[in-house]
Amino acid sequence: MNIGSICWPSDARAATAHYLRFIVDLVVKLKVNFPEELPDPVATADSYAAGRMSEAEYRTSADRWWAYLDSIDPSGCEMGDVSALRARLGLCLLSANLEEASRLGEHLSWFLELLGLLGVDLDGPFKKMESYFAADHDPEVK
Repeated sequence: MNIGSICWPSDARAATAHYLRFIVDLVVKLKVNFPEELPDPVATADSYAAGRMSEAEYRTSADRWWAYLDSIDPSGCEMGDVSALRARLGLCLLSANLEEASRLGEHLSWFLELLGLLGVDLDGPFKKMESYFAADHDPEVK
């Protein structure tokens, strides 16, 4: 499956939640560890996708993660440091807001690229992507 061929729900909230449920599930299955001193990006993204968290609360968590990433990678160019890569992965969970709904394919591509940089074998995530984003998976997809 090509990311560009994904048919996202037409509603921005539904599309964002659809994307977040996919990456939350993958991150949980891959048992990615995140710094405990920051808001848990998995729980935050899950709450936001389920509508239990406001846009403002979601963005506040993202802001804290951006500050953390800036503190460990001030240049924004470090792609070999595991902490910086995990921070970027955390931000994938926290950056899919309603304003970004039209760019979810780009977000998904970046998320998968980060998994690869972290040494994850991408065969499993790509297979899951194919089944998860199949046109008949979500009745809200138009």
